[in-house]
Amino acid sequence: GLLARLEGWLRHEAEVSSFEVGRGYAVGPEGSKGPVGERRVVVALMAWREPRDTRDVVRALRSVAEETWARLGLPGAPVLTPWVPEPDAPWFHPRRSAALTDGTGGAAVAWLGGVSPKILAAFDVRGAAGILRFDLARCAALAAAGARFRPIPRFPPVRIDLAFALPYALATEDVRAGFRAAGGKLLRSVEGFDVYRGPPLSADERSVAFHLVFQ
Repeated sequence: GLLARLEGWLRHEAEVSSFEVGRGYAVGPEGSKGPVGERRVVVALMAWREPRDTRDVVRALRSVAEETWARLGLPGAPVLTPWVPEPDAPWFHPRRSAALTDGTGGAAVAWLGGVSPKILAAFDVRGAAGILRFDLARCAALAAAGARFRPIPRFPPVRIDLAFALPYALATEDVRAGFRAAGGKLLRSVEGFDVYRGPPLSADERSVAFHLVFQ
C-alpha cells in the first residue's frame, strides 16, 4: 500500500504525508493455525527524503495522533505507553514505537512509530518515515457521548464557481439559502468570495461570485 509507493513519492517531494482507510488482518492467540482476525483501520504515513532522527519522527506522529484523537471525539487525551511490535506488524521500528490508550488501563486503540530500517531498505527508501495506525472498532467503543462518525466519501468533491448580477435589495444570505434548499444533501458548502461593482452593471446592482462544493 502506502509503503510500496513511498520511494516514488519521495523522488518528487521532500516531505510526504498520506493516509488510507481499509481492512487489516491479524493472527489470533492460536497463531498461524487459528482464525485470522479482521480489523478496520486508518493508517497515516509521514516521510522525509532526507534522514531524520527517529525520535523526531515519533514526535511528529504524536502531534497527528493527538489531533486525530480530538477530532474523533475520543475521551480525554491519548496516553503513550511502551510497545514492542508484534510479528504481524514488522513495519514498525523495534525500539521507537508506542501504543496509545485512553489512560484507564484498557486496550490500545492506536499505535505509532518509525518505520523499521529493514522495511525502508526493502523499499529503497533512504530517508525517514513513520506510521500511525488507528483501530476504528476500538475507537468507536471509546467514543464519548455525543461523538458522531460518518463514512468517508467514496468520491472527491466537485467545486463550482458561479457569479450573479444581483440587486442590492436582495441579500446574499437569501441567495445562499436558495442554494442550500436547491442543492439538497449533496451540497456541502456555499460561500461568497467576490463582489464586483461597476460597468456594465447598473447603479443598483452588483455581481456576487459564490463557491459551491458538492459531495
